[in-house]
Amino acid sequence: FINACKAVLLNFGNLAVDEANQDENLAAKVKQIAAEAEVVATQIYGQGMDVREQQDRAWAEETTSIFDLEQLEIEAEQRGEEVPWAN
Repeated sequence: FINACKAVLLNFGNLAVDEANQDENLAAKVKQIAAEAEVVATQIYGQGMDVREQQDRAWAEETTSIFDLEQLEIEAEQRGEEVPWAN
């Protein structure tokens, strides 16, 4: 969705939405829609986390993080092995 909004802004952002109201362009509408979509997504999925918060949550919940999986994958490749999730 974000990439679609960026593409619209890049390609059509300077177009007017309404011929009578030249002050309101497509870019303003797309930004308004994106802001509303962000509010809805936050209500559904909760507040986003940065990398450190994700790692801390994985540690607290005793789950495997993507960084752990990456390290296991690198070590397996160095040994000439293939990890189960490679396929």
